Amino acid sequence: MSEKLSIQPPEDEELQIESKYTKEKKIGEGTYAKLVQTEIGFQGIELSAVREVKVLRELRHPNIIELIDIYSHQTNLQLVLEYLDSDLEMIIKDESLVFVSADIKSWMLMTLRGLEHCHRNWILHLGKDGQLKIADFGLARDFSDPHVKNMSPQVVTSYAVDIWAVGCIFAELMLRTPYLPGETDIGQLETIFSALGTPTEDEWPGFTELSNNVRFQKYARTPLKQLFTAAGNDAIDLLEKLLVYDPNKRITAREALNHSYFRNKPRPTPPENLPRAYVWDPEGNKYMDFLCAYSAVNQGHCHPKIVKALCDQAQKLTLSSRAFYNDVFAVETGIKLARKWGYLKKGIPENMAIILSCTNNFHGRTMAVISMSNDSDSRTGFGPFMPRIGSTCPVTGRSIQFNSLKDLEETLEKHGPQVAGFLVEPIQGESGINVPDNNYLKKCYELCKKHNVLLIADEIQTGLARTGKMLCQEHDGIKADITLLGKALSGGVYPVSAVLADKEVMLCIKPGEHGSTYGGNPLGCAVAIAALEVIKEENLVERSATLGEKFRQALRKIDSPLIQTVRGRGLLNALVIDETKSNKTAWQICLLLKSRGLLAKPTHQNIIRLAPTLNITEEELMEGVKIIENSLYDIVKMKDEDIPGYLEDLKLQGH
Repeated sequence: MSEKLSIQPPEDEELQIESKYTKEKKIGEGTYAKLVQTEIGFQGIELSAVREVKVLRELRHPNIIELIDIYSHQTNLQLVLEYLDSDLEMIIKDESLVFVSADIKSWMLMTLRGLEHCHRNWILHLGKDGQLKIADFGLARDFSDPHVKNMSPQVVTSYAVDIWAVGCIFAELMLRTPYLPGETDIGQLETIFSALGTPTEDEWPGFTELSNNVRFQKYARTPLKQLFTAAGNDAIDLLEKLLVYDPNKRITAREALNHSYFRNKPRPTPPENLPRAYVWDPEGNKYMDFLCAYSAVNQGHCHPKIVKALCDQAQKLTLSSRAFYNDVFAVETGIKLARKWGYLKKGIPENMAIILSCTNNFHGRTMAVISMSNDSDSRTGFGPFMPRIGSTCPVTGRSIQFNSLKDLEETLEKHGPQVAGFLVEPIQGESGINVPDNNYLKKCYELCKKHNVLLIADEIQTGLARTGKMLCQEHDGIKADITLLGKALSGGVYPVSAVLADKEVMLCIKPGEHGSTYGGNPLGCAVAIAALEVIKEENLVERSATLGEKFRQALRKIDSPLIQTVRGRGLLNALVIDETKSNKTAWQICLLLKSRGLLAKPTHQNIIRLAPTLNITEEELMEGVKIIENSLYDIVKMKDEDIPGYLEDLKLQGH
């Protein structure tokens, strides 16, 4: 939310802009000058110039407007500053935007941080408009300003005037409508008193002297909780302290920052209304997200089009039960559908249908799905498990290894007549981004066709542009009999899944035989449609393919003995760490990456999964590569206790 301005005396019609700036348009007029938006020719950055040198030369803070440049023309001194193209007032008025209590807390935190910095440097800021960066330094903000001599003692000596304005901003954010508005001074006071009660002498010393000249109606105070019904007790308490009548008793900016309302600090919400490749933690630290919620946010975090679809539909119809709604429910549905097909179409004897899978799979955590798993973390303590389902051959007891056509063929030869479906991930994600041989999926499909078995492709993680194709199975040129989708089908905004199949398979389940309360609800459908449109409109399939190739090339150029293998497709990739070359684990590397602003996750001890959002830029991607390279170089020289967060993590694990 930044840009820049230029101020000149109001009587001058033509502002003389230094040659390197190109005048674009007049964007406003203040007390002393006109504001003109400019563009710096050789950089193409929108700029503006303002006349407030002294204050800004003394201030350096992330929540205060940044001074870029200073130059003079004749008698005019001009500044080049950040240009703030939006503020909280615009956000509040934009009905298409949705923000929650954490967003309000974040904006309040940033506003108070900037204000506290001003006050600490003896700078008053009377005209608060609620920007995320304090940008307006109009009248008498500095004690050395000659205008201060005309101000009342209370204004000159008290920062409380700023705090009252912050309270009004806080209230307006919660209400999304102006709070305590007034066109005139008297009208403003009437509005304030009608809301907060007409003050007594104890509440506002000196007020009775004022009221000798102006008669105000006696209003009773209305408890704030009656108006701010959704606010928590901490929020109400802070608002009351910000809006105390007596400025000497009003909370200071520093005290406000230490208020219990900010005890659990929210992530700062980026001001740009853009899909993001970054996330923020509760302390405000920014991270490049190379985990991407296991491919749930392919389109970027909080994509505005997807969020808008959810909000628009929420105002119409929210529930009509049908079908399925989350990832693992799609897997369960696929299994049920294959079994039903097996009995109705293939003629498998009742209760004898087999569903095969591969070892090291991950399809979810429901009973049917963990019955197919060989992961002890998923299975221990949850038995007995469902029979005739999983990766083990019922006769030989041998497991079907992923990427082994021989194992699958032998099992189908022995049990083909009773096998209804073969469930497989095109690329195994949780086991370490295991990419099978070329045409593995195609040959599995051919074996299934030979034995009249349905191929069920679990594309919940690999589908929807993640691997450089809309569906990962397209790399092998096939169309699975049943395809399972989830995660990015909603862009991470809402639980949505889907099961795709031809009518011959899908219609084996009749109306009333399968469904759930929230399955197929209008909210999920609206979100899914928007998420698919984003993938198409923003060319995320092509971006994933192109950036993925460049990403792997860059990773393979890293000269580190720790890298054993780089593998993946599109923007679903992994680094396999050679632990024989170091005593450092993939988890320790991920902790170091986190401390340097990049989130990734280890899996199977020595593998680091790398899956950024598909809207990431090439520059951001290469920045991530640099962080990875430097971390791999540095960690071999580090002691365990020097790795940020490692000792704390050991304590949490009970070591």
